[in-house]
Amino acid sequence: MKLLKLALVPFGFACIAFHAAPASATEVYGTGTLQILGKCVDDPGWNVTNGTIVQLYDCNGGSNQTWDLLSDGTIRPAFNTNKCLDLPGGQTNNGTLIQIYDCNGGANQQWNLDSSGTLKGSGGKCVDDPSGSTSNGTQLQYYDCNGGSNQSFSFGG
Repeated sequence: MKLLKLALVPFGFACIAFHAAPASATEVYGTGTLQILGKCVDDPGWNVTNGTIVQLYDCNGGSNQTWDLLSDGTIRPAFNTNKCLDLPGGQTNNGTLIQIYDCNGGANQQWNLDSSGTLKGSGGKCVDDPSGSTSNGTQLQYYDCNGGSNQSFSFGG
């Protein structure tokens, strides 16, 4: 929300803008790549079939590596914003693989990437690169947060 206040001063006008802080000043929003350990989060083959597991892959500038992080908590492939990152069936068990699925507004599609790089979802666990692997095709999982580099994402244009 943007509030604007206009004040009359003796020799002209002054414009003072006030910006309300977002719900959490540490949340990150926008469009760009999600990276971890030098790899990009990738939708393999631009596949938006429900149940497609996201992976890590060499960053290559492909639109299948560009994500919209929206203020509604969803993370969507920029090339098809009808799909969302999803925890299948709302599962929050360690090792649950992160998938692409039709956006439905469920808690299993709500994410928060904070300024420290932690990407948390339903149940307060973190998106995790298993064992800190940098192999192309590594599938991302949901896991207890541990503060490790295998759970620290960067987001950029």
